[in-house]
Amino acid sequence: MYIMASHIIVVYSGMSYPQFLQIRIFDRLNMSTTTFSPNKAQQSGKLVDAWHASGRLIPFWITEETIDLHAGPGGIISNVEDMVGAW
Repeated sequence: MYIMASHIIVVYSGMSYPQFLQIRIFDRLNMSTTTFSPNKAQQSGKLVDAWHASGRLIPFWITEETIDLHAGPGGIISNVEDMVGAW
């Protein structure tokens, strides 16, 4: 369902889904470190690793090559500062 919704946005806007959200939502809400790019998130210095209760590091499943594939169903990387600042 989310993949279809993001595909409709891509078709009708003429932009990639991450680009559309960046311009139409993130920039307007001043969410300066919210992104779909793991590289950009890493460069912000605010990206943390996820750990399982057993102490095992959970691998980051989004790569630069798969951003467009995972963008619609949950590829946003954000932080508390951007979420709180948006309200």
